[in-house]
Amino acid sequence: MPQSHGLALYEESLIRLWQIAVTTLGIHTVRVLLHRAIWQTAQCHPDIALIYHDDAGLSFETLEQSYTTRPQEEIEAAFTDLTAEMLDILARLLGPEIAERTGADRVGGSLLYRARQVSGAAQG
Repeated sequence: MPQSHGLALYEESLIRLWQIAVTTLGIHTVRVLLHRAIWQTAQCHPDIALIYHDDAGLSFETLEQSYTTRPQEEIEAAFTDLTAEMLDILARLLGPEIAERTGADRVGGSLLYRARQVSGAAQG
């Protein structure tokens, strides 16, 4: 199924965040942390719970199907909240200094910046 360019950017950035976290903390720990971040984010954005993750990585297929008719702003809000939740969990777990050294904060910031660029270009 073709995906919007904006959704692809969100997925790519979340995968990069996942990879950095796995390198730092290990796959099993990151799966638990992502599960928690998804659960928390799903309180406001229920479809974000459609992201599938296992030891092999992340899958967005079901989420993509759900988001085909959703406004870009809604998709942006869901991924922004998920990324923020994941970064918050990492910062609480590792401390802000160590979380920053992992580079996860730069990936999260990059995600938010690029998403806003794509969103603005699509609207303008």
